[in-house]
Amino acid sequence: MQRYFLLLVPILIFTACSSPQINTPTDLPTPASTPAEIVPTNDESLEGLPSLAELPEGWTKIEPGGETRCAHDTPYAYWVRPGSNDKLLLFFQGGGGCWNAETCAPGSTYYDDDVTSADDPGSRAGGIFALNNEANPFKDHTIVYMPSCTGDVYWGDNLREYERSDGSTLEIYHRGFVNASAGLDWAYNNVPDPESIFMTGCSAGAIGSIVHSAYVIEQYPGVPITQVGDSLALVDPDALDLQSGYGAHDNFPEWIPELQTIIPGELLTADYYTAVANHYPNYTFGEINSAFDAVQIRFYSALDGQQKNFGRDLQTHIDSIASSTDNFRYYMAAGELHCFTPRANLYTQETEGVRLIDWLTALANGEDVENVQCEDCAAGTSLGE
Repeated sequence: MQRYFLLLVPILIFTACSSPQINTPTDLPTPASTPAEIVPTNDESLEGLPSLAELPEGWTKIEPGGETRCAHDTPYAYWVRPGSNDKLLLFFQGGGGCWNAETCAPGSTYYDDDVTSADDPGSRAGGIFALNNEANPFKDHTIVYMPSCTGDVYWGDNLREYERSDGSTLEIYHRGFVNASAGLDWAYNNVPDPESIFMTGCSAGAIGSIVHSAYVIEQYPGVPITQVGDSLALVDPDALDLQSGYGAHDNFPEWIPELQTIIPGELLTADYYTAVANHYPNYTFGEINSAFDAVQIRFYSALDGQQKNFGRDLQTHIDSIASSTDNFRYYMAAGELHCFTPRANLYTQETEGVRLIDWLTALANGEDVENVQCEDCAAGTSLGE
């Protein structure tokens, strides 16, 4: 059976060992092997859109038009919050996933299928969106906030027809890759020379941050860039097929040879992380997870996984990347919480004496950090009672 990404989330989910010092400017040579046309800026697609200099304080919604759209052919939009020209934060919002006519139907609770006022980051007050919190390492950054509305974890560029039970078809625009690329294109043109870039996102956005990392690195040669995915490892009892529904493999960076060996039906996100991290050994990549993340367990179970095996498979995913790379860092918290970066828990979470906000701030400042691993990982869950 073909396997597509599934993330069972309520719409209330944010529809969001020591080694040498890494990720400093002096460590970062210009990435070799990529001709400039691989990640072009598209001035035509920016025509009529406001520039960074024209934006007011606070958050501005931008509708890029063109080939972007949400699942049911409604307009896509992203938000920008102007800050320092020297620091750029790229945030990929969570939003679930769909894989057939039932789960992709209008109004489905399996994924966010539209961009509405509910997606406005100006309504967020927690985590990295607490812009008045002095402990927030991103409070002065220019932020590009890219919502999810296509059910394809930012990997898709495909118009897919799903057959309904009555024999009719449902057309879904899996355009997550195109949509995010539009937001990134705006960033490339308006923040052309930052001193540092941080890429993150929660839930589906965690995958978006690693999917687009190679493109961002190539666009900003020599700039320190850190990627940290929050609360979606996309582990599955079997390998994934994200090509048939989403066209994901068509969007793998062509200049990373190891990615071209992954065929549809054999995709493991650990292999994707490993290939990208090893291709860019002077950049930092990472993940934040709860060992028994309730939302990740729900999609894992829906893909025929046994709940009791999720913690084991998540740890195997993390260990596989960490043992195969020198520039991957992880923070494994105990319990069931899904998503830290957009929540107040970002400032209160502590694991084995290490506060998550301190760990994340160090990464944002280009410092190396230790991996953090919970010892009693089931604490705070029904498994630990």
